[in-house]
Amino acid sequence: MEQLKRGISRQFSTELFRKSGKFSFKRQSSLDPRRNNLRFSFGRQSSLDPLQRSPSIENAGRTVPENLDSTMQLLFMACKGDVKGVQDLLDEGIDVNNIDLDGRTALHIAACEGHVEVAKLLLSRKANMNARDRWGSTV
Repeated sequence: MEQLKRGISRQFSTELFRKSGKFSFKRQSSLDPRRNNLRFSFGRQSSLDPLQRSPSIENAGRTVPENLDSTMQLLFMACKGDVKGVQDLLDEGIDVNNIDLDGRTALHIAACEGHVEVAKLLLSRKANMNARDRWGSTV
């Protein structure tokens, strides 16, 4: 029951629940070719994207702000396809199966973005390929 309350609260806070009382979100396939440009926008529209936050910093696309927590750093690196960055974070002891608020792992993100080498690295580090996000999707 508590989980249901949290889920409904999250839907209200993210405006996924219309005033009519009907849910305004639908499950979508990330593999649908018609939605290819909408597959996963974690790094492109996120306020965590260093390019969006610090456009004046030289080489901003190659760095991640120090103030991002380790999970967000891992997810961001996976989104960008940065194999070395992901490897460094994992070597520091970050859990390969850490999730964001939607239950997505770095493996979800790497797979959705088509970053095969990052996905291989994550799998070699025992990433859970059966992990489900909040919509029930796996990798």
